[in-house]
Amino acid sequence: MTICRVRTTKTCSGFRPRIQPVVAAALLAIGLSCAALSAPLDLGELERRARAGDIAAQLRLGRLYEEGVGVDLDYAHSVAWYQIAADSGDQRGRYALGMKYFSGKGVKRDYAKAAELISGAAEAGLADAQYRLGMMRRRGLGVAIDFATAAVWLRRAADQGHGLAHARLAAMYLDGVGVARDAVEAYVLFSVAAKKGVSSARPRRAQAKRTLSAADLARAKKLAAERIARLERATP
Repeated sequence: MTICRVRTTKTCSGFRPRIQPVVAAALLAIGLSCAALSAPLDLGELERRARAGDIAAQLRLGRLYEEGVGVDLDYAHSVAWYQIAADSGDQRGRYALGMKYFSGKGVKRDYAKAAELISGAAEAGLADAQYRLGMMRRRGLGVAIDFATAAVWLRRAADQGHGLAHARLAAMYLDGVGVARDAVEAYVLFSVAAKKGVSSARPRRAQAKRTLSAADLARAKKLAAERIARLERATP
């Protein structure tokens, strides 16, 4: 693989709008701080480390090409580096590669292949992979629809503090899909999701609230406060 079409790395305030703020969070997740992004990027050294088997460097190159940070956007290069990391057995690489097959960016869309890769990462404990696998089970993308199994995976992701997993699982409790209907648990899960910034959670929580008695609402609020406190204590 040849590294090409290098651009000068911009400061964080100079990034194009299309890569903020989601990309900033993704970059931080692989160790790219704002300060690191504003410093010159030595792609040659990064590639040397990646070719030598440094999985962190492989994942970083995959992300840089995926988002067009310091290099031109190139999904094919991104896929290639994620594939190398995945072939080394790294579950983050398997998840990232699986998401490429899910989205069809850099490879032909293949939900079955995506499910295979993402499943391994989910089993290894990656919350994002658990959430994605839960949603694929919920919608029948690459795997058979199985609402109960979807709820199990969403619960695992939620237990790690995944905001969207809380919201999606809450909806299943509110509607009684894959789990026994439980408006109290739905209220609790929507509350955690709202705390984590999921914008759709507040109106859905209000919907759950309308189904609760005064006593059940008081219990739900107490449980929600306890759940939020527990998750905050568990967050490093």
